[in-house]
Amino acid sequence: MFEGHPIADILKRWSEELPGSRWHIVGGAVRDALLGRALGDIDILVAGVEPVALARFLEERGQVDFVGRTFGVFKFTPKVDEQIFAAAKIGSLDIALPRREKPANTGGYRDVTTHADPHMPIEEDLARRDFTINAMAWEASSDRLIDAHGGQEDLKKKIVRAVGDPTTRFQEDYTRMLRGLRFSVQLGFGIEAATWEALRASMTHVNEIRHGLRLVPYELVSRELVRSLEADPIRAAELWTDAGAVEALLPALGAGWPLAVRKAMARLKEEDVLRALDGKPVPSHVRVGMCFAHLGREGAVALAERLRLASSGHGVDVTLLRRLASGVDVALYKELGATPWMTGEAAMKLLNLKPGPSVGKALDLLIDAQAKGKVGSPSEAEAWLTTHWRAE
Repeated sequence: MFEGHPIADILKRWSEELPGSRWHIVGGAVRDALLGRALGDIDILVAGVEPVALARFLEERGQVDFVGRTFGVFKFTPKVDEQIFAAAKIGSLDIALPRREKPANTGGYRDVTTHADPHMPIEEDLARRDFTINAMAWEASSDRLIDAHGGQEDLKKKIVRAVGDPTTRFQEDYTRMLRGLRFSVQLGFGIEAATWEALRASMTHVNEIRHGLRLVPYELVSRELVRSLEADPIRAAELWTDAGAVEALLPALGAGWPLAVRKAMARLKEEDVLRALDGKPVPSHVRVGMCFAHLGREGAVALAERLRLASSGHGVDVTLLRRLASGVDVALYKELGATPWMTGEAAMKLLNLKPGPSVGKALDLLIDAQAKGKVGSPSEAEAWLTTHWRAE
């Protein structure tokens, strides 16, 4: 299944070099390999060897950071075979031992006790995972697919199905419901009936608070929502609405959000917009921003602030969102597709501003100047904004 991929040859060699060890690729990389999709992050699971021996083995071949030492998780950056890893576009690997989890069943993704056990059957490790399509492993030494939960069959059926009882899976971590929606959108899969019913019935829990903290932080909501919208805006809006996620998490979007997204995407297909973009694909962050434009300037910005879009690292630029929601002239689409020369944080530092409307006003001025060709670099942006803001 991973034939020809450099990581396969390396893991087979390591299986021989570390006696008793069994090296596996697990999770999303196995799913994507079976689907013929490009591989993203590659997670490795090693059974049959004690943590100290594994750490020593890895340290002989690169740098090891014990990101989850008590959980048996190591982040490995190779020095030996560095060129091979680079050719495979792998900078580092997460390498874990098989582990058991004891969830508190609060729905909080961090409310779980984990215990690594190198001698635990890998099938038991896979049983704790969220969906069957993510609960498969490939063993390097035997070139064997380990699939105890029907993940391969569900890939053929194009469905997302929870491992075991779906209500139990979601109660262990409510974030899994949003991940399920995202996988459905990204892969173009349906959601298995029992999983869908449990998901809809449990969706109201995503807003629960424990010890003063959200069980599902808004940053995680933002990540799953934006990834869904990046994959397919129309499908994402429909699925998030039908699942009750919009009503529970984002009621400001309204029941008519799917129709608003359809109209926004149609707008981006108009000839004058395509002409402004010189025939290039509409940038992802512009497409995502347009999904919120029907809220208007203040509503879109309020939603962005609620979802922590500016700080989550998974959202769209709030200044861009503000301008899209204000109804920008089509001639500016090309400029909106470009990277702004200054962030809100940089503007605050430069002009000694506090968070608030003044930051947006300053960035609006700068973007107008950028669109008109008056600013062409970060240094020019800094000089221009300093001069014109003082003139205000």
